Amino acid sequence: MDNKKTPDEFAEAMLERIKDPSKVTKPRTGKSERQPHSIFSFSKIEDRDGAIKVVTASASVFIVVAAIQAVVAFFVGYALLVDAVIYAVLGAILLRFKSRVAAVILLLLAIVTAGVTVANATGAKLGGGHNIFLSLMVLWAGVRAVEATFKLRGRFAAVSAEREGSASSN
Repeated sequence: MDNKKTPDEFAEAMLERIKDPSKVTKPRTGKSERQPHSIFSFSKIEDRDGAIKVVTASASVFIVVAAIQAVVAFFVGYALLVDAVIYAVLGAILLRFKSRVAAVILLLLAIVTAGVTVANATGAKLGGGHNIFLSLMVLWAGVRAVEATFKLRGRFAAVSAEREGSASSN
């Protein structure tokens, strides 16, 4: 594939682009084309698809943290398995049902975990972890999960009903 063009051919191609840019560029739509939502961004959740992506990513964080805790429990102590099971079960419920209750419970658990971690980092011996980064990551995942699940059942619920109505009429 030899894409080398002479200067004249290049100039003609550029002239064509100037005359009719629709041949080269995609037409703009009313919506901005954004990257997929990430739970670690501060981006606004603007539509139903974005909320579903945030819930899925948040649930994935909780399930991965549960797996990490389960592995660490075999080396540190089996009491950590209780947290791992709670994170895994609630993360799976959040993933499957987009549950507001599961999101709120996970957020409360993340708040307690972050509080214990910060207390341990400042010198208290409360028996929890010392990884502030991980606890803040879980806390932020909980905040985003609560935000997204409440938007799914609130503002974006009408969009869901419209989609189901149009799908059943086809």
